[in-house]
Amino acid sequence: MEAPFADEHAERVSGLVARAFGAVLGERLEAVAVHGSAVTGYIPGFSDFDFVVFLHGQLSLEDSVALQSWLGAADIAPFTYLQLSRVIDLDEPGERHMGLVDGAYSMAHGALPAMWGFHDTETLRESGREALRGARQRRRSRLEDWAVEGGPRRTNRLRLFLTDVKPAVRALLTELGEPTLEMWNSDYFELSRRLGRYDATLGARLDRILDGLPAAGDREERIGAEVVWLLDEIDAMAASLGALTTTGDNTGEARR
Repeated sequence: MEAPFADEHAERVSGLVARAFGAVLGERLEAVAVHGSAVTGYIPGFSDFDFVVFLHGQLSLEDSVALQSWLGAADIAPFTYLQLSRVIDLDEPGERHMGLVDGAYSMAHGALPAMWGFHDTETLRESGREALRGARQRRRSRLEDWAVEGGPRRTNRLRLFLTDVKPAVRALLTELGEPTLEMWNSDYFELSRRLGRYDATLGARLDRILDGLPAAGDREERIGAEVVWLLDEIDAMAASLGALTTTGDNTGEARR
């Protein structure tokens, strides 16, 4: 089921993206689907704008250069950057016609292919476990990097760390028994509220992180410390639930 955009700003940026791809690709463009925080709820100045493009053929070198001319300097505020999650070639027989989360996408252009399939509960749960395992694998480098980073490098590093937070929180809540689809359709603030039901300390830490975003200036060091602590605490709780022991394979847009 298609959902509305989060607000008029998300709708405006979706129109900008759709017009750019339509102008460059013409009749080759079949659809543009927006997903993630532009639909479920975003944090101004922090969240990115995720979308999937369906077309006949693949993006050529000329397409890429032309799209950069349209979008490279585009005003996408209050989002921080455009994230092209996936380009789907509808003419490629081996292309997997599956992805997105039912109720967590909006169409900026066209319609989904007739035989398109959404991620099911099992796929999303395994995607969440994969996110938890990935965050654990990055723990050593996360702590080493945070120990020494400063200036613009610290800013960029913190943003990278934050990309682990929402998938990890969502996955942990699913392991704790919250409805899977509901968690993937929830914004950061609802996830924080749910987390606080199970662990008040974790919920309060996530609230402090959200209150400090976008993290800049004198907030950056404090928010970074909260993030590295939060990810460690989520890892410990997930391990106690046995959520780090299985393997799976999922597409990137399920984790956003």
